[in-house]
Amino acid sequence: MDQNVFDLIVNFLQQYFNCYDSNREELLAAYHKNSLFSLSLNVNSQASFSNQKFGPYFKDSRNQIYISGNEKLFKMLYSGNLDIVAFLSKMPKTEHDSNSFKLDTCFFSPNMISFSITGLLKEGEPDQKNRPLRSFQRVFVCVPTQTGQMSIVNEQYTISNPSKSQSKGLKVGAMVTEEMTPETAYTDPILAGISDPNQRNKTVEFSKFSKLNYKWSRDCLEFSNWDYEKAINAFQGYKDKIPNEAFLT
Repeated sequence: MDQNVFDLIVNFLQQYFNCYDSNREELLAAYHKNSLFSLSLNVNSQASFSNQKFGPYFKDSRNQIYISGNEKLFKMLYSGNLDIVAFLSKMPKTEHDSNSFKLDTCFFSPNMISFSITGLLKEGEPDQKNRPLRSFQRVFVCVPTQTGQMSIVNEQYTISNPSKSQSKGLKVGAMVTEEMTPETAYTDPILAGISDPNQRNKTVEFSKFSKLNYKWSRDCLEFSNWDYEKAINAFQGYKDKIPNEAFLT
């Protein structure tokens, strides 16, 4: 990578994440007026060893495994710097670990540049106990401005739980990461009876979201024809009628 291009990206990212962690309204100037943005959750990463919940993000995730219908997918695209920054401002507070950042350039020309940044962040307020540790990837497509800066025209933001190698040796202070138990999928009789890996993963994630046991989570998904979004809506509509024994203790 050309050193001038590298310096331009690094300077841009330093300013971007300083604003993101302190005052996201200042990011208005970073996005083009016609820019597009989408958020996705990588909830089933095989590399992940943490099972932190994704509650604050689920309803806004554009992960096409769980979202069906082009109209719904289109509605989950945020368009324009005002809508994008308004959405980002509603997301949980963050503190990014710059030492974890890894930069990769995808494409460069005088008129456009595309690059991705991966790393770790702590989620929540600084004084919050047990702050979740997240792994993230942000893919930016930018164009030059008349002032010699960069303007984001497209961003794809992916959030997942960190891998063991990412967390190993990291001084995370008050953050808590919980070990996963991969063998659960094989020892739990309900999960063992679901032959489709995608359906099994949906059952696990739905149980995390709803706090229902695996049997009720599976039944709710089956009732919704394994449409994750419909299952969430059904659960929220009938939650008060579900018996206590259906929930995890």
